[in-house]
Amino acid sequence: MASGLPSGNHTIELVKESEYDTKEAFYGFTVTGGSLLVKPVNNSSLSIEYYGDSNPAGWDAYDPADLGAIINNGDYYTYPGIAARMLNADYHNISMGGVGITDRAWRNLIKFYHLINMNDAAAGTNLWNFNNYSPDVVVINASSNDYSSGATKTQIKVGWKSFTTALRSRHPAAHIVIAESYGWAIGEPTDYIAETVSEINAGGDKNVSFVKFPWQWGQNHAVINEHAGFANILAKHIATVLNLPVPTPSDLSSFAPYGSVTNGSFEKTNLPGIADGWRPNGTVTLVKDATTAKAGINYLKLYNRAWVNFANKARPGDIFTVKGWLKGAQNADKGKLKLEFKDQGQNTIGTNEGLVTLTTGWQQFTTTAIAPARTWSVWVVLVAEQKDYVLFDDIQLMLQTGGAPTSVARPNSGSLNPLNPDFPGMKIFPNPCKGQELRISEMPKEPATLAIYDVTGKLIYTSKVYQSESTIQFGSVLKPGIYTLVRTTASSKSSKMFLVN
Repeated sequence: MASGLPSGNHTIELVKESEYDTKEAFYGFTVTGGSLLVKPVNNSSLSIEYYGDSNPAGWDAYDPADLGAIINNGDYYTYPGIAARMLNADYHNISMGGVGITDRAWRNLIKFYHLINMNDAAAGTNLWNFNNYSPDVVVINASSNDYSSGATKTQIKVGWKSFTTALRSRHPAAHIVIAESYGWAIGEPTDYIAETVSEINAGGDKNVSFVKFPWQWGQNHAVINEHAGFANILAKHIATVLNLPVPTPSDLSSFAPYGSVTNGSFEKTNLPGIADGWRPNGTVTLVKDATTAKAGINYLKLYNRAWVNFANKARPGDIFTVKGWLKGAQNADKGKLKLEFKDQGQNTIGTNEGLVTLTTGWQQFTTTAIAPARTWSVWVVLVAEQKDYVLFDDIQLMLQTGGAPTSVARPNSGSLNPLNPDFPGMKIFPNPCKGQELRISEMPKEPATLAIYDVTGKLIYTSKVYQSESTIQFGSVLKPGIYTLVRTTASSKSSKMFLVN
């Protein structure tokens, strides 16, 4: 396990990585050239108990390809482990792939959470003594397998309530957190988790809350960096409800601020050969060479139509620009900077592909797109369109605000036109358009000036209008890109963005 250590005291941490229905026997450590000290006193100030499915169990937490090899499963770098360490807490993790909280799932946790080993021949009598461990917090993260197996909203709500009641009888004083991820299915349980907890609270158990984890990168299991993002959300939530100091966030997280990517220069890597936050598909190599990298010391080499993706939240109507440096194995090679928009069920509902011709030197390219209606997430996708390889480095994602000289803050409204969220009182059709004609409707009937600016802020069209509707015929076809229509009156100014494709 370790050799050649310098003189002095060293710490060994023993962790059971496999799922709760497995058995290991630990016989002790053998130390050569030294001796074991007395086991340190446990100074943890908090205790947490987790119940869940394959996500908190750590299925493929060490494999972004999610191929299902048992060797890539593990608990230490799942959100249960990371959040517990952030809070200086002891924890038990009773999680297993395929389980749920209804009989529609492969196994119903409510029926065996009290067993020491559910697959043991004596499981029915080998019962856990709940007096052995009294957690301050209990976290339940198990409903996705019920949903995917056809359980209804009513059945899942009953499951949450039944499990909460069962755990409350075991741990009367514990705070119970129901957790689930959003953005992986349409009509998913996360849509009604707040409703369920509100009903539980109204029924008399006020010591129950919920958290939602963003799930944006596809149907694959979470890996270390996504688990760390979950852990930051959960640890902060627990600290808040228990009135504890808010812990320092884990820097393992790859979650990015809205409208951006993290690790765009691929400098952070916790899994061998993998850039944190980027999901590889096909043959992808992480190259470490400061002399040939465009930024930092690392860059990605993608072979034979391989691709990687980074995902973040997105709102309908927002405009995104991806910018990055590409280099080919030879002149005339081709690569893509691609934006893909996904709905709540991870279906692709909009794509803008920037296919570019490369040289053997680094060149910077950009791709811009408007998020369509029903957008939940945006993927930045890097693609090699060659049988040999294409290099990528210094990738950035930015929110595009348009070229109009006046910027106006987005109002707080959930009922705005999804393609034009800024001002609900004026509509543009079609959007996107072909750059030949634009129709504007639902304007107040008053004298106004209409002006159109390109993305650089250059004025390309202006006219006077007096009616609630107007049709603009462009003298020449507008080039593909982002444009901003600004309507100005004696007392107000409003704007809308539109896309020409």
